[in-house]
Amino acid sequence: MKGYEYDLIPRFSDFDKFGIVYHSNYLEYLEEARINFMNEFLRISLDNLFEAGIKVYIVSLGIKYKKSINKMEIIKIFNRFIIKKNIKITVDFNIVDMKNNIIAAGSYDMVLVDDKNNLYVEYPEIIKENIKYIKNINGYTDFINIENFDL
Repeated sequence: MKGYEYDLIPRFSDFDKFGIVYHSNYLEYLEEARINFMNEFLRISLDNLFEAGIKVYIVSLGIKYKKSINKMEIIKIFNRFIIKKNIKITVDFNIVDMKNNIIAAGSYDMVLVDDKNNLYVEYPEIIKENIKYIKNINGYTDFINIENFDL
C-alpha cells in the first residue's frame, strides 16, 4: 500500500501477560500516525485546528485484525487520506510488520465541526489553504487523494 509511512515500536506496557497487544492500542497507534502526518506533511497541528475553532471527529471506524504484533517488533503504519468534497476525510490504513505482512487493515471517516459542534458545510479556510499547499507537492498522490472540487 502506498501512503504516509509511520514507524512505531509498541511499548512494553501495550502487551498483556500473554504477549499480545490489546486491540484498543491499535487505535492509539493510528491516532499517533495521523497526528504525525498532520504535523510533518500538512504543516498543521490539532492545536492549530482547535485555535481556529475546528474539531475533528471520527464518525466511523472499521478494522480487521489479521495477526498479532510481536514484542519489540517495529511496525509500520501506512495511511492514505481521501479528502472528499462532502466535507469528510477518509483514511485507509494498513499496519504491517517488518516483512510487510499485514497485521491489521481498515479505514475510518472524520468530519469537521465548529466550536458549537455544528458540521461544516464547506471546508474552513485553514483546510482549503492546506489542500492548495498539498496539490503543489510533487508525489502528493502517494499519500492523499483529493476529490475534484472547487476550493
